Amino acid sequence: MPGHWLDTFEIDGVKVSMMICASEFAPEVTRLPAIAGSAIHFYISYEGDVSRYVERFEVTAPASNSVFDVAYAAIPQVRAVENSIFVVQAK
Repeated sequence: MPGHWLDTFEIDGVKVSMMICASEFAPEVTRLPAIAGSAIHFYISYEGDVSRYVERFEVTAPASNSVFDVAYAAIPQVRAVENSIFVVQAK
């Protein structure tokens, strides 16, 4: 049944996995496939213009949602470091 497991699959002999959107907030969505041998984790999401995260963070005082925006953009990088794998992010 969909939603009850995290699959890995192979591309040119390399084991990979994927997540979408807000799944990034659950560390297990990256950790469990990494434990199963995934070397690359694809993250697909639409976040709008990523440059606005950096611009808002560096130029202005934190607005009510600016810290969230920066964290949202950084979490895929955190998942890569946590699990010693590559994360490919596409929007």
